[in-house]
Amino acid sequence: MKRLLLVLALVVGFTFTTQAQSTSTKKADVAIEQAAKAKVATLKSTLDLDVKQVKLMEQNLSQFEAHKKQVMDADISATAKSEKIAKMETYRLESVKQILTNDQYNQYVALLGKK
Repeated sequence: MKRLLLVLALVVGFTFTTQAQSTSTKKADVAIEQAAKAKVATLKSTLDLDVKQVKLMEQNLSQFEAHKKQVMDADISATAKSEKIAKMETYRLESVKQILTNDQYNQYVALLGKK
């Protein structure tokens, strides 16, 4: 129950942040969401995700990619960008750990290592 509440709180927080974007970035958001759905469709069969997990993983991945794009577009050094993205990836993996079962998470991490 705590896990679900934490994930929902994270999703709501990211949703509010994403909603504040201008309409010019909405098209980019749609492309990001479509890419996230495509990636999660592959994960669905590989990890045997249920409906709730699919939705949460899509939200997680699309929000991460949207924030990553913001960092990449920011006027900061390449080192700062790399550091921010690394921190975001660590945070994203922690939230994925809350969505997946232990076996699914271990398999997911193994899949990431193969890429």
